[in-house]
Amino acid sequence: MNKETIIQEILSRVTATFDRLDLPKQPYGRNGLWEGITDYFKIKQRKNKIEFHNNEEEYTCPSITIKDFDQLPDDFIDNELLPALEEQLTQMFFNPEFYYSFEYKLTLVFDFLSASGHHARKQLRLEHPERKAELKERLDTYVQKVIYEATEKMKEKEVHTFFDKLFDFELTGYSEDKVVEILSKGITLIDPKWKKTLEEYQWCLLYYTRVWKEKVFMKLYYKVEGSD
Repeated sequence: MNKETIIQEILSRVTATFDRLDLPKQPYGRNGLWEGITDYFKIKQRKNKIEFHNNEEEYTCPSITIKDFDQLPDDFIDNELLPALEEQLTQMFFNPEFYYSFEYKLTLVFDFLSASGHHARKQLRLEHPERKAELKERLDTYVQKVIYEATEKMKEKEVHTFFDKLFDFELTGYSEDKVVEILSKGITLIDPKWKKTLEEYQWCLLYYTRVWKEKVFMKLYYKVEGSD
C-alpha cells in the first residue's frame, strides 16, 4: 500500500466512524440543542493498528489494521501524514455536510508511534463562530421559554443535551450562580408523574456538577495532583 493510499484509507474511516452511529445526519436532528455528535476526535496508532476515538475515555472504538504501518519512515508521519490529516479534518469540520459529526468546537488529536520509538503527537482546537452563536441563541431561547416563562415543557430526550450545553460556560457566558438558579428552578417544573424525565434530570444534575467540580472548581481552589 503506497503512502497516498494509506492517507486515504485513514480518512475514509473517519467518516465511517460517524456513519456507524445510529444518530441523525443533520445538526439539531435529535433535539433543538443537539448540534453535533462530539467535541473530541482522536486518531491513535500503535504498531499496525489505528483507532478512531470520539471521546477522551477511549472506550471501545472502530479501528483498522494496515500492514507494516509502524515501519513507515518517521519523516513521512511528521511531514506528510499528520499535515494531510489535519488539513482534511479541518476541512470536514467547516464543511456543512459534516456539521452533524462535530459540535461547534473540536479538540483534534493525532497520536502515532513508529517502530523506532518516534512519538508524533499533535493536538489542536477548532471552533466555528457562527455555529457557536446559533447554539447560544437556541440555548438562551430554550432557557427563557422552558425555565423562566414555563411556556414549554422539558422533554426527556432534551435533558442530557440541556445539561451538556448549560455547563459549557465558554458557550453560555453564564455565571455559576446563574446556572444554579436555572437548575434549581428547572427541577421544580418537572411533574413528578414524568418519572423518566425527573430521573434523567436528577442523574444529569449529579453527573455534571461532579464533572464541573473535578475539572474546574477543584483546580481553581485546591492543588490537585497532576495539575500545575
